[in-house]
Amino acid sequence: MGRLEALVTSTLETIRTHSLPPTPHTFQRLFQHFSAPQADVALGELLAHLTSNNGMVAETLAADVDIMVEEGALALQEEAGQLVTALAGTEAVLARYGAVLDGCTRTLAPTNSESLLVQSIALLAQETARMSARNTFLAEELRASTARVGQLQQSLAVVRQEASVDALTGIANRRAFDARLRRQLGQAKRNEAAPFCLVLLDVDHFKRFNDTHGHRTGDRVLRLVAQMLTANVKGKDFVARYGGEEFAILLGDVDEETAAAIARQICARLAAKRIVKRETGEEIGAITLSGGIAQVRLNDTQGSLIERADLALYAAKHEGRNRVCMNY
Repeated sequence: MGRLEALVTSTLETIRTHSLPPTPHTFQRLFQHFSAPQADVALGELLAHLTSNNGMVAETLAADVDIMVEEGALALQEEAGQLVTALAGTEAVLARYGAVLDGCTRTLAPTNSESLLVQSIALLAQETARMSARNTFLAEELRASTARVGQLQQSLAVVRQEASVDALTGIANRRAFDARLRRQLGQAKRNEAAPFCLVLLDVDHFKRFNDTHGHRTGDRVLRLVAQMLTANVKGKDFVARYGGEEFAILLGDVDEETAAAIARQICARLAAKRIVKRETGEEIGAITLSGGIAQVRLNDTQGSLIERADLALYAAKHEGRNRVCMNY
C-alpha cells in the first residue's frame, strides 16, 4: 500500500470510527494531521474539535440544502417571468391583428373601390403571416420552458430526497425526523384526541460490534435494525435514524402502554435474529435495544418531548439494557 493510499485509508477509518460528519472539511483536517502529525494539534484534541462542531456542520449542510431549494425556486420564478414576457409580446401582436381585422371589415364593404379591397387583403395577409410566426415562436418557447421546468422540478425532488434520507440505512434522517415531529406536534395541539408517542431506541454495546468485527459488520447491524423497525410499524408511523446507533419512531394514535408493547415486540424479534459475519461465517450474537418512550402532552415542545423520551432511554440503559422504559 502506497503512502497516499495509507493516508486516505487512515483518514476514512477515523471518520467512521468516531462517527464524524463526512464533510470535505473533516477529511481535510484529518488528512493534514496524518500527513504531518508533528506540525498539527494532537489527534485527541482534533477529534474533540471536530466532534464538537458536528451539530454546527449538520446545520451548515441543512442550510446548504435550503439554499439549493431556494435557488431552484428562484429559477422557477425566473422561468415563469420569461413566459409572462413572451405572452405579453403575443398579446401585443393579437391586439394589432384585431385592429387590422376591424379595419379590413370596414374596408370590405360593397361601396369601397377595388384597389382599396386589394390593399386590405394584402394587409390582412401580411398580419396573418406575422401572427402565424408569433404563434410558432410561442409554441417553441412553451415546449422549451416545459422541458426546463421539468428538469428543475426533478432536480429539486432529488435534493429534497437526499436531504431527508439516511444514506446508510435508507430510512429517514434526523432532518426529516425533526420536520415530521414539528408537524405532528402542531396537529396534536389542534386536535386533543390525536395523541402520539415518541420512541427512542439505542443499539446496546454497539461499539463492540465495530471493535470486534469491524465497521462493515457495524453497518450491517444498523441496516438490519432499520429494516426491523420499518417492517414492524404501520404505514402511517414514522421511522428515522436519529443519530449514530440511535433510532426514533413516531407512533400515531397510541398511548404509552401500547407504544411500549410495540417497542418490546420489535426488540424481541430483533434479539431473536443472528448475524453471521460473511467473511468468516462467525456468528456475532444477538442485537439488543434499549428504548425510551414519551407520550405527547399539550404543552410539549420538540425539545421537551425528546428530553422525556431520552430520560426514559437512559433509565433503560441504567437498569441493565435490553428493555423499554416509559416516561410518565
